[in-house]
Amino acid sequence: MRRSASRLGVPVPSRQRLARRSEQVVLMVQAVTDRARAEWRAGYPVVLRHLQERFPSLPLGSLSDADAEPDPVELVMEEFDRLEPEQQDKVAKNLALLWNSFTGAFGGVSGFQAASPTEQQSYVEKLEAAARRMEAARGTEAAFHYVTVELIRQYIAFLQVGSTEQRAVALARRVAPLIDRGYKMEAQPFLHTVGSRR
Repeated sequence: MRRSASRLGVPVPSRQRLARRSEQVVLMVQAVTDRARAEWRAGYPVVLRHLQERFPSLPLGSLSDADAEPDPVELVMEEFDRLEPEQQDKVAKNLALLWNSFTGAFGGVSGFQAASPTEQQSYVEKLEAAARRMEAARGTEAAFHYVTVELIRQYIAFLQVGSTEQRAVALARRVAPLIDRGYKMEAQPFLHTVGSRR
């Protein structure tokens, strides 16, 4: 810490330290907001039913109105399920490649979480930009490109905030095995080549 040149002699934190602290605060607020949103989603139907029973004449809407906004995690998993098996294989292979890139950049999940909030956000924003570019491929033969990037983007975004909500867990249970499957598929031609040389 630098000392202030003021007459008070109060230590003044460096700009970098202030920037890092403010980034940490922003991420903490984002994590709390995500958790509050998840808890509200879980509790909203109960509150709505109670209000409808108590005040039947009020136009409070319905539970289907509350669920009108589609969940992006469910959407991308449904899109994956609609892909042909060979396209699902391509998603697995590409996820393994993207995961290699991620671990090469950060050394793994703990390295990513130890990185500065700016580095984390920059990485997630690159994935968001890639997903936006590939969104035009949805519903086409090249849809697997969009699905791949959107799966890894959401997965890493959940890692960024350390989310343990049900959606994050469901996504991790889908993405991690796909990455493993992609690694195994990439290793098969190599193992076949090595085995044929014997």
